[in-house]
Amino acid sequence: MKHFIDGNTTRRTIRTIFIVLLTIQNALGIVNVFSVPLPLLPKTSIGLITGIEILLVVILGWIYLKKKNTLKTHFFIADCLIILYLFIQMTSLILAPVITQPSTVRLLFIACLQYFIYRFFVFTKKEIQIILMGVAATCLFLTFISVFQVFFKDLAIYLSRQYFFGDAAYGIVWELLRGRVPHWGNLILAFPFLFSFCIFLLVKKPFFRPYVLISIILLLFSFLVSNFRWMTICFFFGSLLFFILLLKKQIFTRINIFIASITVFMTIIISFFLTSTVFHYNLIDRFFLQDKDRDITNSLGRLYLYQQALDVFLLSPLIGVGSGNYGSMVDPIIGVDYNIPLKSVFSEIDRQPVSSHNEALTVLAEGGILSFFIIIYLNVVIGQKIITIAFSSSKTPLLQQLVILSLALSLIMYWVYGLFENISPNNLVFLFFVYGSSVSLIQKEYFS
Repeated sequence: MKHFIDGNTTRRTIRTIFIVLLTIQNALGIVNVFSVPLPLLPKTSIGLITGIEILLVVILGWIYLKKKNTLKTHFFIADCLIILYLFIQMTSLILAPVITQPSTVRLLFIACLQYFIYRFFVFTKKEIQIILMGVAATCLFLTFISVFQVFFKDLAIYLSRQYFFGDAAYGIVWELLRGRVPHWGNLILAFPFLFSFCIFLLVKKPFFRPYVLISIILLLFSFLVSNFRWMTICFFFGSLLFFILLLKKQIFTRINIFIASITVFMTIIISFFLTSTVFHYNLIDRFFLQDKDRDITNSLGRLYLYQQALDVFLLSPLIGVGSGNYGSMVDPIIGVDYNIPLKSVFSEIDRQPVSSHNEALTVLAEGGILSFFIIIYLNVVIGQKIITIAFSSSKTPLLQQLVILSLALSLIMYWVYGLFENISPNNLVFLFFVYGSSVSLIQKEYFS
């Protein structure tokens, strides 16, 4: 009897550690890459991601050897596409004359491992709830950062230069000084999970209603004060789609719609007032093109960036120039376009972060036509099925419905946002979690 209790205790402890590590891994896949402010190794969040992934693989191996979990063995076409995509990306790097960003392919490899963990591990409903809560908490943390940046801009600039580096540090400082409030992570991919967890709490724990309302207000505020047009459009499109699906599934009521409408209206007014006060312009100014250079000339500059991406693609059209090599293959954009004290922060030889501003073009340039068609087919195969399930009227438990909605909406946001922007390499870890979880739910093998 004692041996049985000890065995169960060990099993629960190992599983708890495993779930906590997965939750942290997802958080690091959302938040921008940063320096770890501790006198210990690893020194960066990429190092943390790597260390956590090693631990996850070791624990998963122990679970398999001890037969503490029923691992799934049903393969899906997406599994083969993931392996093929990684193989082509690795081949591209082997044949590339130089590797400028080795951390990018490391993150891709970790993302693929992350995918297969979610594909072949059976989770309990409580464990899924913990992971959902972890993603929601990460989103909430990032919204607090947005509020902090509005009221303490100078301190935010100092902290970003202390704990971020490379393009991330430059991008945050550049955007704050030119009047925009960048997120310190990818909320576009993750916000559906915050929505879902809030709905779960509203239904299961009505006591948390005031905290849910505050969370939604902060999330909305973080997008409205950002002054990023396309990102905010994507957010409102995704939010509308999310609540339409909630109504279709009768999870949301008319009184909820009324409260949500009042909340949105008041948050919009307050957000626009604050951004006008702090930055002297807001999203309305951007949509009405009040600043020609900022809102028209620079936006049309995306055509130049697209041409750059196509030029890089033509250098190696079959397998691409290699994952992470894109930035070294294009001309840097040097110079200050606005009357702000950027020259006192960066020298003239520093460049703005360069990206294609189109996710498909980046895949095409770095991975060639082979990677491009694989990633498109992968998204179509997964997306078509998980979105069909999300729109269906099948009666499933609330938690499962919300997880499905989150995954489907996160994939849609990736496609829509990627039309005019790029995700960061570390976001692949979170994106492949979405892929793996979606495929498992398609095959109805996610919950035990």
